[in-house]
Amino acid sequence: MQPFAIARLGGATMLFLALASLPYMVWILRTTYYAVKADNLFVHSGPFRRTVPLASISSLRATRNPRQAPALSLDRIEVRYGSKRVLVSPRDKRRFVRAIEERVPGVKLDGISAV
Repeated sequence: MQPFAIARLGGATMLFLALASLPYMVWILRTTYYAVKADNLFVHSGPFRRTVPLASISSLRATRNPRQAPALSLDRIEVRYGSKRVLVSPRDKRRFVRAIEERVPGVKLDGISAV
């Protein structure tokens, strides 16, 4: 049986890969934000950008889903829109939820509240 390729990488190669990915990780950390504007939710994280029409948002749900997402914390909010979803972790979750509720009457809240 062949060992995993990563097991064959030497310490110097692993160090190089870790250092080479550092600027990308810093870029993600410094540029992740969410903006609720008049008609859209803007999700920005490094090179990734997503515009979610507020009218398409059906629900907000508290989650700790660990899947890859433009969220810097595991204390997340799943935003469902159309047949899609995006996981976000705003610093001020109450303010974020209130902003969505104000612009999307009837949005379903699951496990979170704006109060």
